[in-house]
Amino acid sequence: TVAEVFAGEAYGSVTPVQVGSGNFIEEAVTMTLSGLTETTSYELYFAAIDELGNEQTEAVQISFTTLDATAPVWIEGYPSLGLVTGNSVEVSIMLDEAATYYYMLIGSDDDAPTVAEVFAGEAYGSVTPVQASSGEFIEEAVTVSLSGLAEITSYKLYFVAIDELGNEQTETVEISFTTLDATAPVWTEGYPVVESVGIDTISFIVSLNEVSQVSYLVVLSGSTAPSVQEVIDGENYADVTIAASGTVDYTESPVEEVVRNLTNNTAYQLYLVAVDVAGNIQESSVVLDFTTDKETGVGMDETLTFSVYPNPFTEHINVSAEGVQNVRVFSLAGSIMKSIPGNALSGPINLEFLSSGSYIVVIEFIDGKTASRVIIKK
Repeated sequence: TVAEVFAGEAYGSVTPVQVGSGNFIEEAVTMTLSGLTETTSYELYFAAIDELGNEQTEAVQISFTTLDATAPVWIEGYPSLGLVTGNSVEVSIMLDEAATYYYMLIGSDDDAPTVAEVFAGEAYGSVTPVQASSGEFIEEAVTVSLSGLAEITSYKLYFVAIDELGNEQTETVEISFTTLDATAPVWTEGYPVVESVGIDTISFIVSLNEVSQVSYLVVLSGSTAPSVQEVIDGENYADVTIAASGTVDYTESPVEEVVRNLTNNTAYQLYLVAVDVAGNIQESSVVLDFTTDKETGVGMDETLTFSVYPNPFTEHINVSAEGVQNVRVFSLAGSIMKSIPGNALSGPINLEFLSSGSYIVVIEFIDGKTASRVIIKK
């Protein structure tokens, strides 16, 4: 009531937030109330009395709501790193109020930006942002997607937000991530290669540019070619019964694999596909043609004991075997690079003149048997 306004004290169940009085003479007077609570609704009542004691009979009411004075706050767990691929990333954001969010993506070794620099979205110091932009948050979580990134690269992503009343966050939020490998493994030049073929065996060597698992499939020559997935599955497909299948784990150095229990004097095709640790699969398989030896023919004999070392080599190789008639070194194209009679194998064989790459050493024994080994010149 007017009387309660004049009294300026608690009344009923109401305790005034603030009370006061002042003098009006002629000019408009500005009254300032401070210490109020933000985003709160209030009612302000006025009553006046003149110098002769004439009181107003009704109080005048003014209603108002104080504004938001607090910067937006990230909901716990946000921003949240989502899907990371070889060239993109997704981040979910959520705030406690409607706001405009800004982000800046930089390299992992770059200096962190200030809040103002993220808002500006431009180069600062020696740093040129990879990407910078902004968006609107209303109520539901927003997914920010960044694409066109470099694979196997580490980045830092900074966020900052400002609400509709201009309340800015005073600190940035950082999210670090590394994009994945998005490229399938690549065969090292000259690989895969057939090392040797026997009566019922084939030996081949694989080498790639990264750690991978190689799946292989052996089928009769002329069979319907398997798909990449069928090579990986390693099972009979369509109308084709496979002769052999398996996997080879490749790490760093060339790896040899021996396939056994094939049929002698038979033409086969060996299909190979590699998958890296990130799950990137080669788009097509490699096929190697070979024919196993006849039982009475010349070829790799599992009973033969011999060694060729070192392998890989830089200048010389040694051949250790009994009853050697002749040793010949061939290029992969079939050209004879060097021939050494068995009685001259008293020491290392000088192959320093060869270019780097793969070659085939063929050892002919006095009893007519023959063995071979692929060697690698560094």
